[in-house]
Amino acid sequence: MTELLGNVINENKRSLMLRVIGKEPVVVNQYNIQSRDVLELSMMLEGLLDLSENEVAYL
Repeated sequence: MTELLGNVINENKRSLMLRVIGKEPVVVNQYNIQSRDVLELSMMLEGLLDLSENEVAYL
């Protein structure tokens, strides 16, 4: 079993396309998906964006 972690960028009845960090988009056949979960946490590394709300708003 292969586990993938990424953002869904396209989905239809047949396939799911994921944006995976550091790789080209990955296309998976819907038939091969055993389970899916939504993570509560961001994929961004902790502490990477140590800015105030005002600083973030100006990005």
